[in-house]
Amino acid sequence: MLAIRQRNLKMVKILVERGDKNVARGTEKHKKRRLDDRVVVNGKMLKLAVKCGAHEIARYLTEEKGVMPDMQTLLEI
Repeated sequence: MLAIRQRNLKMVKILVERGDKNVARGTEKHKKRRLDDRVVVNGKMLKLAVKCGAHEIARYLTEEKGVMPDMQTLLEI
């Protein structure tokens, strides 16, 4: 929530997404397993992003993470 208030998209992605550090790059011959996110993103995060004017974060949460805005959030846009 603090990274959203600071409008820091890079930090939000670091905190939400999980990276696989155990796999050496370029040596993998089969598909990488998709890892779950560290944090479950929700409508509260989207509402805060809209309220703070963090449009890039709001776009990230809706388009990449699939968060659906509620009516109150839609009215604030």
